[in-house]
Amino acid sequence: MSFVSSRQALVANIVQQACAGATLLILPNVLASGAFAETVFVAVLLSFIALADLGLSYVYSRVVPAMSSRGEIETISHWDHTVCSFGLLTSLLFAVFVSIGYFAKFHSVLHAVLLFPVAPLTFLTSFYVNRVSSLGDFLSYQRMVMMRAVLAVGILPLVYLWGISGWFTGTLLAAAILLVYARDRSIRLLSFIDWPLVRANVAEGLTRCGIAVLWLQLLNVGRLYASTHYSHDSIAEYGIAASAYQSVAALIISAFLPVSVETLRRFGQGAEDAMRYVHRVAEQVAPWTLLGTIVVAEISPTLFRIFFPAYHLDSGMQVSLLSGVIFYPFFILWGNCLIGARRFIPYIFLILLGLATAWFVAAYFGSDTRGAAIGQFIGLMVYTLAMYLVAPIVLDVPVRLWLRAMLVFSLTAGSVVIYWAVRWL
Repeated sequence: MSFVSSRQALVANIVQQACAGATLLILPNVLASGAFAETVFVAVLLSFIALADLGLSYVYSRVVPAMSSRGEIETISHWDHTVCSFGLLTSLLFAVFVSIGYFAKFHSVLHAVLLFPVAPLTFLTSFYVNRVSSLGDFLSYQRMVMMRAVLAVGILPLVYLWGISGWFTGTLLAAAILLVYARDRSIRLLSFIDWPLVRANVAEGLTRCGIAVLWLQLLNVGRLYASTHYSHDSIAEYGIAASAYQSVAALIISAFLPVSVETLRRFGQGAEDAMRYVHRVAEQVAPWTLLGTIVVAEISPTLFRIFFPAYHLDSGMQVSLLSGVIFYPFFILWGNCLIGARRFIPYIFLILLGLATAWFVAAYFGSDTRGAAIGQFIGLMVYTLAMYLVAPIVLDVPVRLWLRAMLVFSLTAGSVVIYWAVRWL
């Protein structure tokens, strides 16, 4: 793993999460709880953005790192034009469903109209960020992510002036400005689509975007459950804790982005080398992840009471949600191995198992907001443990390597589960 690349990705996301933290401190205290619930629901709708281009950008992120290492510039350019142009067309259709979904729940024509362009703009900027990271240009990645973070904070004055309408207006303006900043002028939109390339890769793309959407919903299944089963006030309360959880989770994911790219690159050279690399990284980060998870769990209830006095957030709910980040390094690393080896069906099965577990546990608690958080924690635990049990079968992991990997995971995850159960339940 390149230290410089990880540092650039991590610095960018530290800035992003600092801005997200500032937004979290201000937004719920400026908006009424019902209005803040609208922002949470919009975030849920946009979390399905991976469907916008039928997954071609995920195929792109798999094949381009290897192409880049071989110096295939023309082939990469061909993929750039096709994926970007095709995705723009399909994201417009996705935007229709997003606007309809919002209108069906909150019945505001103006806000639904303002929301419509956000989806295609979000797709385009996400593609440009994905492009530079796939090429290993983490300096450009850093700049784009930091710009996005600054713009997110920049809309807060509009929220203060015009409430929820200001938030929708500001979100649209921020997406448009970011597109102008991030766009690569060498890619001419709608100028070229290689339809045979689309047809050849759409099956894998649909599989990959299905995995991406299911995976993202698994990581945030508590928020998804809350947005569909709880009252507006409860959605707002859960959304505050979920935003803090997402900030911590995003920092971990960003730190592992260079590792993901390196893992996929190594799979182009040999699966066993990639798996040994993944295990070395897991051994190095496991103690720090454990320590960080416990520290965050201890201080979060106090911070929530100080900064959100109008909301009565259950401490057990907060800590259950935040403790789930302990599993991130393990399932990110071995999930990349499943992707690199193209073991998509087992991967989908594992995600569905985690989702089903989380949903069942949340439903058991009924309207208690703690249930969604506990369900998410247990769902992530089951998902990660099942991945470790399935990996030797589908990836041909050497027995000694698997036993060492299982030992590291068991000690780390077992420690936080005991802490969580004894301290907070």
